[in-house]
Amino acid sequence: MRGDETDPTGGRDPRKIARRSLDGAFRRSTHWLRTFRPFTAWLEGLSPHGPFVGQLDIAATELRRLGREIGRIPESSLTAPQRMMLWQVAAWTRTQRKWLATTVTSGSAVLETVLLGCVCLEEDDENELDPRLVEDYLVGLLRSTDPEARRPTITPRGRTILRLAARHGLRRLVDELDRGLVEHPPLGTIHAPTPPGVPDLKPQVVVDTLLRAVREHAAASGRSHRSSPNFRRLVADGVLDVSATISYLADRLNPPWLADGLRLPRIRRGGPAATLLAPHAFFRYAKGAGDVFHRPVPIDTTGDPDRDLRAQVLMIAHEVLPGHALHHQQAVSSLGLEHAAVLRDGHGVEGWAVWAEGLVSVSLPEMVETVLWFRVKRLLPLAMAALRHHRGHDAARRLLVEVARASPTLFTAAPAGHQLRVTNGAYGAAYLRTLELLGEPVNWTAPRANRAWLRAYLGAGGMSPERSAVVADVMTNPVTFHN
Repeated sequence: MRGDETDPTGGRDPRKIARRSLDGAFRRSTHWLRTFRPFTAWLEGLSPHGPFVGQLDIAATELRRLGREIGRIPESSLTAPQRMMLWQVAAWTRTQRKWLATTVTSGSAVLETVLLGCVCLEEDDENELDPRLVEDYLVGLLRSTDPEARRPTITPRGRTILRLAARHGLRRLVDELDRGLVEHPPLGTIHAPTPPGVPDLKPQVVVDTLLRAVREHAAASGRSHRSSPNFRRLVADGVLDVSATISYLADRLNPPWLADGLRLPRIRRGGPAATLLAPHAFFRYAKGAGDVFHRPVPIDTTGDPDRDLRAQVLMIAHEVLPGHALHHQQAVSSLGLEHAAVLRDGHGVEGWAVWAEGLVSVSLPEMVETVLWFRVKRLLPLAMAALRHHRGHDAARRLLVEVARASPTLFTAAPAGHQLRVTNGAYGAAYLRTLELLGEPVNWTAPRANRAWLRAYLGAGGMSPERSAVVADVMTNPVTFHN
């Protein structure tokens, strides 16, 4: 028995035992991630374990063992923030089980893992990944899938992934995949996926939020939003200067409550695989302040250069400040890199980043129309999916017509490289959950929260918005809102 688990009467302290069990669950979760999903671990800033294990049956066995261990931790012996962490790591195990189930039955899911592997090999500047081990892992992963699933339907994107794999020397994997490829089915057989959380959303709330954004966009599009001279200095030879943009955002949007000041991420030019994963920019939750990968995109001089520039600036704001990089800095400062990697929830991190885009237009009025366009981009697919699910296809079509009539430029003046598409619905669901908690952003405060609360919310590690809010409530109780 450890001495620090003993109370003054000689008995065992259940609170310390529960805390140690929770810490152990985090250690085993990160070990599982590094071993069975090494590319995801790399993107989360964790060093993958090698040799990697690509056998899904072993991964499933280890995950079941971890789930049983988590289930035995007594919630009554934990503090409220610790209970939120326990519930979030339990949710993380469920997410991994879904990944396993999808990978077993879907060769296309294996192709997406191949893409992540190519991104890691392409951008691994610290030589953490051995290409031979990467290929062994991917071949093992492929052979663990259902035999029928080894014949993935191949899209142009899939062909590109295979070319990238061949470029990185993964010939054995490419040969094995290429033997079983099935060409892409006719377009009529493809069904758009329903964004996560749609069955639980109240369709009228989604529609009302969307239409409010549409009306605001229509009003903003009728005003002049020509970029200021300072804003235009962010462009050099027709290409956005990402370093200058991040410095500009840091100067305008640096939150006043950062005790140690904002640490800026490394700026890295994304290669072909990284560009396929995220065409404009993406943030890697790496050691230190993280990495931001970007693709220099020329401004569309045949359209509206200012509009395209503002869209690129908003993408950097989403990925860096006040979006993912700021969230990452607060989470790592509060919890450490490994805990943050497991606690991070898609609704938590993307909901924050989309919500925080609104701060850009508060500080930079010329960005108002751009912020609203992207808000509609996230909400329209979600609203249509919610209406289809609850009220049928006709209701969804009527909504689309209403949006197009209310603000036609949503469809006729999209920023270069962007379009309205169904996959943005997941971002919309995350935004709605965050908006419900935080209200509209106003100068680094929110109707619900003072600055200390907001700092604690971000420090909760990117858990679901509801759990992050509980942690912030406890850490700053009593909460008093100050303007």
